[in-house]
Amino acid sequence: MKARRNARIRSIYLNHKGGARRRGIDWEFNYPLWIRKWKESGHWNERGRNGYEYVMARYGDKGPYSYNNTKIITQAENLSEGNIGHTRWVGRKHTKEALRNLSESHKGIWFSNERRAKMRKSQQARRERERRGLV
Repeated sequence: MKARRNARIRSIYLNHKGGARRRGIDWEFNYPLWIRKWKESGHWNERGRNGYEYVMARYGDKGPYSYNNTKIITQAENLSEGNIGHTRWVGRKHTKEALRNLSESHKGIWFSNERRAKMRKSQQARRERERRGLV
């Protein structure tokens, strides 16, 4: 059982490394250091690609993936940082049809009370950073 879990984690590491390579980004992590970065963040079990889940992001989206050039933040925060300076959606709004489609796509999604509390805490922290002008 432990061997299967280790193989799965190693596969996640290799996918992350391969994704960086495909995008032309240098990779300076080895497997133990990559795990250490995640474990130290306290978000090891909350990794993922959804907005409220955590990802490994590079500072300013520049430089290599390395221990000192990465941070663990939510996908939503990473996306927000990536959009700084981009104005393609400023002042634009979704059409009514697009809003209906978005609403439909989110129906039936269920989150545990624990997950909702984490999402709420993350949103409150983000709002506080915005209020202070840190974002």
